[in-house]
Amino acid sequence: MLNIKETVQTYSFEWQFTDGKKIDMQHLLPSHDSLISGDTLKISVSIDGMDPSSFVIKVREDLDIVIQQNEYIDSDSSTIITIEIIKNTTSSINIYNLDIFVKYLESLTLQQLFQVLKDYSVSKEKVLIHFQEFGDVKFSSNLFSTIPSIKDISDSIKKERVENINLVSNTSGITGINLIPEDLKVYESSAELKKLESYFSRISTLLCIAFISDWSEFDNNQLNFKILGYQKIDCSLSSETSIDDDSMFFKIYQWIFESGNGSIEDKLGLSRNIISRYIRYNKTSLFLDKDAYTSIITSYKIYLKENVEKYIETKNKVAELMTEISLKNKDVLNFINSSFKNNNLTILGYFISIFIFNSLSNNDGPVFNLERYYLSLIFLLISTIYFLITAKQLKKDLIENARYFFSIKRIYKDLFSPQDLNRIFDNRQFKYNIKNVKSNANRYLVFWLIEIVLLLFLTIAMTFYIP
Repeated sequence: MLNIKETVQTYSFEWQFTDGKKIDMQHLLPSHDSLISGDTLKISVSIDGMDPSSFVIKVREDLDIVIQQNEYIDSDSSTIITIEIIKNTTSSINIYNLDIFVKYLESLTLQQLFQVLKDYSVSKEKVLIHFQEFGDVKFSSNLFSTIPSIKDISDSIKKERVENINLVSNTSGITGINLIPEDLKVYESSAELKKLESYFSRISTLLCIAFISDWSEFDNNQLNFKILGYQKIDCSLSSETSIDDDSMFFKIYQWIFESGNGSIEDKLGLSRNIISRYIRYNKTSLFLDKDAYTSIITSYKIYLKENVEKYIETKNKVAELMTEISLKNKDVLNFINSSFKNNNLTILGYFISIFIFNSLSNNDGPVFNLERYYLSLIFLLISTIYFLITAKQLKKDLIENARYFFSIKRIYKDLFSPQDLNRIFDNRQFKYNIKNVKSNANRYLVFWLIEIVLLLFLTIAMTFYIP
């Protein structure tokens, strides 16, 4: 066989005969018998450089038409038989010669490869992959599988992951290709498929690096990326770059995006800092020290511990502020109570002293003369003004307390989740406290007002009506 070629769409090779050698069925049958369901077999015969005669083989008997071309082969003729298999690429990838197929993949630039894979990435199920050379082999990633199955990571999660990374990184190369590292990360593979597994792993690692980096771009056959950590990393990689222990990058990527605890932004920032210290690279190779992953996990635990301590410290501070707000509300009530008592001591003391003075004197006239009447009105007027000032101050203090409460809540909204924020700064509890203060304060104010009115009527009565 000569000129063996295989792509995603086709698989082809040639037989070349000289000295009038005839076409034999043994040259044709293997291709027909190994045809994967859904694919189409096409055979072309060119004799002595003439335009080829092409035949689409649907059933085995159609091969006889090709054999009939022997009638045109002379004793000195040269014959070229081109056998081409046109693959059904709708929902599967059929591979007839794995070595040739892997060479084809390696000949593609990264952008060309991603364009090929993009057509398959929209499928909700894993794309079936058939290996004609081998029998019962296993091969599985998030995108491909030798058996029908649902994707491990749904398209919605994939979309969300890409959107999340776009918020914290400049990743123009990732957005357009609709691929994540898991799509090409091989979880299960038979020994016969080692070459394909190795190739997919390299591409998956490049995607991991793109997701982890501060900036990344796929330019033709290169991944250009930057990591801005403790040190600045500015590097370019190709699909041929040797990456020592590529599983390390995937472990870090998986921890960042798949583990539930912590924010992606925090884990990305910490990972970039550590990676910038442990990564080594040149034009042909990339190396990440095996201690990088352990260092990231350890650093994150320390980071969480510090955050927990800060969180507890912040909550204690907030608790102090809430206590302060409660005390402010209590002070408002104490102010009303104190004002009411002071007013009583003054007004009631004045009126009681008049009655005592009048009872000790021998005066048979009214308890209140005009002089005492006007003096009493002045005291009641002062009490009324004091009442109005106290009521206005009550309203002002309650408004200031409410503003203080909500301003503190706004300050801490970036430090707590909405649930924690609403639990700590409970609007219902605060409104209940305000309502309770108002209720008690209004009770004092009502008594105060009733007291003024009663004393006014008493003053008038004792002056003009009661001798």
